[in-house]
Amino acid sequence: MKHFGNCSMEEFLKQSVKFRAPFTEWLKAVGAADIYNNYKGTLSEGAKDEEIAEAFNSFIGDIEAAALEKAPDLTIEVLKLATFDDGEEHPFADYEKAAIEMYLNRDVRGFFVRMLKPSLTTSSKH
Repeated sequence: MKHFGNCSMEEFLKQSVKFRAPFTEWLKAVGAADIYNNYKGTLSEGAKDEEIAEAFNSFIGDIEAAALEKAPDLTIEVLKLATFDDGEEHPFADYEKAAIEMYLNRDVRGFFVRMLKPSLTTSSKH
């Protein structure tokens, strides 16, 4: 499945323009900043690989739960944009796999973190 982590530079740049507003809305709708801050707070300096993996799995689980509970329609829209939806039916597992691949891709993640920094660092608790 094509996604931000395996597309051409031209496709990436053009699709990221379409993706930005819905993704920013999605981040706010699911409370991603709070979930991320909770995840970061569980890791001590020098955390072992097992601790990092456990915290990451918890983070992904919390994001998925919030996405499905708080913003299912927006989650579908964002997943389809991130995977250059071709109109074909795909199992949810394909979208989930693509989302994790994109998150684990340091370059893709870094691009969106820089682009969306205010949305990721502004907690609803403030």
